[in-house]
Amino acid sequence: MSNNLNIWKASQSPKFFSKNENEELFDRRCICVHPDTSAKGKSSVSQGEDFCNVKKGDFFYLCYGNSCIRLFGMFTGESQPSLLLGKEDWLEQKYILYFESISEQKYHGPTSWWTPNDNSTFTRVNDIDSFEKWILIPFFQKTLNEIEIIGNMKTYEKLLLNNHNLILTGAPGTGKTYLAKQIARQIVSKTEKEKPINVLKEAIEKYVAETGEEEKRKNLLDDFLSIYPKEKLQEMSLEEYCIGNSDVNNNNFCYWMERRLEPLGRYFPGSSKSYLIYWNKTDEEYKVHGYLKTLSDKPEEVMKTLAKDISNMVVNDDPLSMAKKIGESFILKILSIYYPNEYAPINSRVHINNIISLFGIQCDNDNVFDRNKAIYRFYKEQIQEKQISPWAFMSILYNNFNIKDGEVIQDGVIKKEGDFCIVQFHPSYDYTDFVEGLRPKQDENGNMGFERKNGVFKDLCITAIKNPNKKYVMIIDEINRGEISKIFGELFFSIDPGYRGVEGLVKTQYQNLVEEDDEFYDGFYVPENVYIIGTMNDIDRSVESMDFAFRRRFAFKEITAKDSQKMLYSDEAWGKDNNGVSRKPNEEELKKIKEKMDALNNLICPEKKNGASEEGIDGLSSAYHIGASYFLKLVNYNSDGTYDYDQLWDNHLEGLLLEYMRGMQGVEDKIGKLKAAYNK
Repeated sequence: MSNNLNIWKASQSPKFFSKNENEELFDRRCICVHPDTSAKGKSSVSQGEDFCNVKKGDFFYLCYGNSCIRLFGMFTGESQPSLLLGKEDWLEQKYILYFESISEQKYHGPTSWWTPNDNSTFTRVNDIDSFEKWILIPFFQKTLNEIEIIGNMKTYEKLLLNNHNLILTGAPGTGKTYLAKQIARQIVSKTEKEKPINVLKEAIEKYVAETGEEEKRKNLLDDFLSIYPKEKLQEMSLEEYCIGNSDVNNNNFCYWMERRLEPLGRYFPGSSKSYLIYWNKTDEEYKVHGYLKTLSDKPEEVMKTLAKDISNMVVNDDPLSMAKKIGESFILKILSIYYPNEYAPINSRVHINNIISLFGIQCDNDNVFDRNKAIYRFYKEQIQEKQISPWAFMSILYNNFNIKDGEVIQDGVIKKEGDFCIVQFHPSYDYTDFVEGLRPKQDENGNMGFERKNGVFKDLCITAIKNPNKKYVMIIDEINRGEISKIFGELFFSIDPGYRGVEGLVKTQYQNLVEEDDEFYDGFYVPENVYIIGTMNDIDRSVESMDFAFRRRFAFKEITAKDSQKMLYSDEAWGKDNNGVSRKPNEEELKKIKEKMDALNNLICPEKKNGASEEGIDGLSSAYHIGASYFLKLVNYNSDGTYDYDQLWDNHLEGLLLEYMRGMQGVEDKIGKLKAAYNK
């Protein structure tokens, strides 16, 4: 299978690239080649054409002429015009970095078109055995088997990324859970590290406004200003201002700010007290708070003062006049509505500071209002002549960065490592564990009650919403052991790949208990950056079948016993001893393990394409093959490099095979044949 690996040599010679240019390309994870680079030898395809047509998932190694070998990676995209200054007519390809060279020595092996000591720029490695001997092992301490594992992982990753939901099926011991964890690690850690400004520029270039969205926002603003123009603010009555008064059909000033103008910048007061005056429906009276309460207890009188103060603040664009009277977020929401060409539609001090820090925006003053204006100026600088409104720009920021908690910046780039978690379904696992539910709670007086608590999946989705540029994976081990409809509930709809994001928003069973500032106040949905991997064993007699409605929402991939043999070449799968040394057997022992595994499985159910001549065990299919995970247990029976295969048989394999054949005729004879095949 290694012969199917596509590996290329790429060279960025010091003759054409300065040290700084090479470092910039390395930072951006790009390879740069001129499209007119000629062919090598008698080839009818030029090196430039090869570079243009290289496939996603192809491997390459990068050298700087023969001065050094730098890295080994995998191409991830299509060729694009170079962003390197002075190289605008060149092309570049993005890649994932897998290994950096461990040696600073020059290459001293034989010469071929694909070796560093040839003057080729981009050419295919046509002798991968020699590549392994002269480059892969000495410069990266890796083997072709390890590269093949990476290549196969790419297939699984692509399947998950394209479908969002994937179930791994297979015989016992095929390493489905192990593979799920590997896929998850690759998915959550493989997002390229980028400088924040580059991520933003790329997002701006890709931005396409939803049809009619900007017109709706503008009409919304016009509607509000027609009801509450600047000139009218000083005359606002209690009924016009106060939140909570349903008699004015939710047309009051505060309700507009909090709810109806939400598309122009989200604002939550925390409680109605933040408005200083509000209508209390329970007591059926107006409540007065803050500095107004020191003036008078009469709502009609203090409303005149509040209206005058708000009017002066708006007319004079003077937020500091109200800074100690009402909340700064409320001030910013008001001013961003009346001055949309000066204030950014973002109202939280924390969010403003996170944006300032993320992009290093310069601001002479430290107060939150000037910092907000600095963000608006930054917005104008970034969009240039593009037709992107301040509200759309804020959406771009929130959709591409964790503005709420702040991004982790490391060495000037965003650390984009996501996360994954694993749960195991079982018959008693339910919606409360997975999504949300009521849990008992004791108050400070010892009284018992209930409170709504998020389940593990909902918590993962909340984290994903806060970090839109990171990927998150939920691994569900033994997914068919649980009662699927009971566990997922209304999420059957939301996990569908076609309804990810707000399009798949559903009201949950506990929607009326969700707090106002919760990410899912309007309903629950599964974010685009959340992926699900399930594992299941089709031959397990103790589980129920999975219904078709659920099956169609997942891609299914069988992991055969033959597939699982790749684990045998993984250091991670074998683990390390107490001294930190890999417990993986040598090549000769690995060959012996594979032979025993193949002999046993070919007798259970022959793989005719391999020329198996045995008839197999009646009633058993390839689903009953034994995977490599069982053979990894040999580390428990290793004495000074000698492996006790008899103990593996007695303690692990024979019991599984007897379970397979429970109720069959002639079990003893069949076990004898299987053991003989194993011991050949």
